[in-house]
Amino acid sequence: TVTLDPKQLNSLALAYMGDAVYEEYIRHHVPLQGKTKPNRLHREAIRFVSAKAQAQVLKQMMNEDLLTE
Repeated sequence: TVTLDPKQLNSLALAYMGDAVYEEYIRHHVPLQGKTKPNRLHREAIRFVSAKAQAQVLKQMMNEDLLTE
């Protein structure tokens, strides 16, 4: 088993890993909302994980002072 030190990874590698974690969360969340058809599941998940959607969430978090340095 390989162990990675996050401090040694560049920001793009960390973003790539973060996207995977976020998408896994969304793929778990969407079916819990009653969506069961594969095409519908995919479309709903894309609504959350797209760069545009993530930018909107980040903007809202910044506006609500939920992020700190």
